[in-house]
Amino acid sequence: MKNSFLIVLTIPALILCMGSCKKNQEVANTTASSSSTSENQLQLLSTTGTLVASSDFNNSAISYVDPQRDDLTGINVSPYDWTTSNFGKSFRFYYEGGTSTDRKAVITTDDNSTNNILKYIITNGTIAANPPKARVQVEIDGFKDPVTGGYFKEFYQSVRMKLHYSSFKKILDDPNRLVPPTPTYDPHDWLTLFELWNNNTWGDDFPFRIGITLKKSANLQNFNFEAGAQKDVSGSFQDVWKNSSSTFVVPLGTWMTVDIYFKEGTAGSNNGKFYMAVTPDGGTKTVIFDYATGTNHNWTQHPGDPNPDGVQSWNAMKLYTSKTIIDAVKAGTNPQSLQVSWDNFRIWRDKQP
Repeated sequence: MKNSFLIVLTIPALILCMGSCKKNQEVANTTASSSSTSENQLQLLSTTGTLVASSDFNNSAISYVDPQRDDLTGINVSPYDWTTSNFGKSFRFYYEGGTSTDRKAVITTDDNSTNNILKYIITNGTIAANPPKARVQVEIDGFKDPVTGGYFKEFYQSVRMKLHYSSFKKILDDPNRLVPPTPTYDPHDWLTLFELWNNNTWGDDFPFRIGITLKKSANLQNFNFEAGAQKDVSGSFQDVWKNSSSTFVVPLGTWMTVDIYFKEGTAGSNNGKFYMAVTPDGGTKTVIFDYATGTNHNWTQHPGDPNPDGVQSWNAMKLYTSKTIIDAVKAGTNPQSLQVSWDNFRIWRDKQP
């Protein structure tokens, strides 16, 4: 994981919902709310929590902001749109380098379907860094809890994700890419799918991040998820904790629902929590990482931070990788672009695992 998602208070919040919400039953049940209701008044209270944001990518579009940023626009029930709402103002797509011919986020239809989805596509690794790299990611920067007024210290995120079969199979078939520590291990290989910053490295003390990455299994036959937390020490990142799940095989070309829960806190207490579960379509829910229930807790803030103040930035849907991975996907007789699809994106402020 190189430089570069989630909430628990039973208090009314705002809801931002984009699209027809036909795929999100929690939102669909609330669309009778008056369109003149203020953002702070509109609530969704249920046994599943209070939604802060929800999108199924219907009635939406991606618009240009600047050479390295795009915006998600669209409206469901006025005035809850991605342009004027507090959440919408905090939400951007970020690329860092290249042009739309190298990498892009698009709203399109799913394979053999009329269902709208969000898709990330990377064709070239053009970010000039050491090592060279590529990214398409959502940046949620500066979004604050509408009740407390501070950064979120606790949240729960759910999103459906599909790893493009052909491009990820090429990574799997390359014996030198995303391998665990072996004689062929390349430390310059990585592929990140989610990341949060508590705090960031671009202007704050005590930088700290948690990421979800993709790794190959020990026998190199499958992909596994890996979760890790790192702190900044004199300009370089050091592991605080890291855990790989060897029992869950990450499916390719199949939709899966990824649930992530975060609560700011320390190890050995009741408040340092991080949790991830995955449910493939038609399959059963599997808890991948559980630092959130029982006595299982871990650092979710910088261990040295005397006054942690919540997540300042998180990449809720991310595709960030090295140029070596992109080159492997492009190599051979069947060159591919690296692709990840997303749907049913939701964030709650008072939901727990």
